[in-house]
Amino acid sequence: MITFLSVIATISVITNLGIAAFLLFRGKRHSYNLLFGFVALSLAIWSFALKIFSSLGVADRASALLWWQIGYIGVIFAPMFFAQFVFKYVAIRNKILSIAIYLLGVSFVLLNFYDHSRLFLCDVRFLTGQYYWHDWTANKNIVWLSAY
Repeated sequence: MITFLSVIATISVITNLGIAAFLLFRGKRHSYNLLFGFVALSLAIWSFALKIFSSLGVADRASALLWWQIGYIGVIFAPMFFAQFVFKYVAIRNKILSIAIYLLGVSFVLLNFYDHSRLFLCDVRFLTGQYYWHDWTANKNIVWLSAY
C-alpha cells in the first residue's frame, strides 16, 4: 500500500543515503565529514523503517513493531552522532561527556529490543487505516520519554 508517508520516507531514504555515501566515501580524511555522514546514515535507517512499516497492512502488527524498533536505532543514534559532530566543530574535548552520550544511546537501543520493546516503545496500534503507530500513551513509559 502506497501512502503519503511512505512516499516522503522514500525521498528521505534516497536523500540521506546520498549524503551519507558522499560524506563517508569522499570525505574520509576529516572527522567532521564522517560524523555528519553517520548522522545522515542514522536518518536513512529511520526513514527506511518508516517506509516499511507505513506500507504494512493491518494484519502485520508484529512486523510493524519490529520495524519501529529498527527505526528507533536511527532515532537514537542520530542525536548522538550530531552531538559528537557539534563537540568536534566547536572544539569541546570532554571525553567523559562523549562516553556518557554513547553509553546512554547504546543502553536505549538495548532497551528498545528487550522483551519485545515493552520497556521502550510499548505497543503499536493501527491508525487512520494506513499504518501502525507506537502507542506511548498506553503505558506512559518513562524510559521512552527520557530518550527524548
